[in-house]
Amino acid sequence: MKMPVPKSQTFGDKRPAAVMMPAPPDDPGQPRRVLKPDARPTPEIQAYRQTNGPLYLVRLKYNGVWLTTTGADEPTAINKLRQFYMRETAQGRADSVEVTP
Repeated sequence: MKMPVPKSQTFGDKRPAAVMMPAPPDDPGQPRRVLKPDARPTPEIQAYRQTNGPLYLVRLKYNGVWLTTTGADEPTAINKLRQFYMRETAQGRADSVEVTP
């Protein structure tokens, strides 16, 4: 079953989101990864904001499966999803490298 394309980027809350700095990563023990310069782009990410509060749901489609995560703000949620994609999928691992702090 194909998911319908949303008409807006929110679940229904039309108020502007508060401006917030990204939160630190949830697991600082995990190595950060970045895409290589010649890598394929990350699959298209869709972001949605919860109706009552600052909870963001982001998802992307990889090989017919939706990868989904949530975060306190949109940049944090997108970063968590990109890191998951680069650590846990074969294509993400092939297109990225670990970065040492």
